[in-house]
Amino acid sequence: MRWAVTHRHAHNLTAPATRWAGPSGPHDEDRRWDVARRLLHEDAAPTADRVAGLLLLLYAQQHVNTIRRLTVDHVQRDGDTPKILLGDRPIVLPAPLDP
Repeated sequence: MRWAVTHRHAHNLTAPATRWAGPSGPHDEDRRWDVARRLLHEDAAPTADRVAGLLLLLYAQQHVNTIRRLTVDHVQRDGDTPKILLGDRPIVLPAPLDP
């Protein structure tokens, strides 16, 4: 929106400002593990959102676009062991992410 206003594509456009009420800094270690446990065991959020959150928390995938680009081809199965390919080497998925 700012770009459109700046470049005079939407000069009459106005929008109310909203203040971000979410986290403002990194989680401490205890908070991070608490959030990871909730994502693993609570069904309140959609599965895809829970998995994306876990990838951010547990595997330090700090760029959301990296996760957004993941496809089913990034998930591999070696016998009964499911793995996800986030870089050069696949990572074994722990329970309960190991369907």
